[in-house]
Amino acid sequence: MVQRSEPKSKIIYSDSLAAEPETSTEVLDEQISSGKRILTLLAIVLGLAIFAAGTIYWIQSRHFPIVVAISPPDGRDKDPLGKEGALIPLSPDLIHVTSIALGNPKLAIVNGKRLAEEDWLVVKTPQGEASVRVISIQDGFVRFKHGGNTIDARLQVSEAKGGRR
Repeated sequence: MVQRSEPKSKIIYSDSLAAEPETSTEVLDEQISSGKRILTLLAIVLGLAIFAAGTIYWIQSRHFPIVVAISPPDGRDKDPLGKEGALIPLSPDLIHVTSIALGNPKLAIVNGKRLAEEDWLVVKTPQGEASVRVISIQDGFVRFKHGGNTIDARLQVSEAKGGRR
């Protein structure tokens, strides 16, 4: 005997020749109700996602309010070199303060030029010209601003030539 490779089919017997209408509507009702369940579930998930996004937006707007700050200009528009002056590095040894007068207005002689507070000075460096702004003149030093950096230049005391004793 040779065995069949296919499984034997089962025979289902029915005692009626036509399908009953109640049975077919029950199958359709089950399909419609499962579709309604899926749509309801999707609507709930979408609603929760919208609610979560709104809650996150509300919390963020409360913790991080938008602040608009307007500061007075720092004199950048008066920079003799424009925006390029802050790009060149500047060492404090290129700035020579030889005299300070603490009157009204405060004045200083820097690199041979007379400067007051808020004045600009162009300094020649090996890489090119750099501009610095006088922030303050104090007893013994002058404070400059160069880009985002602050440079303090000390008063240099020069010895008298000819040698008085």
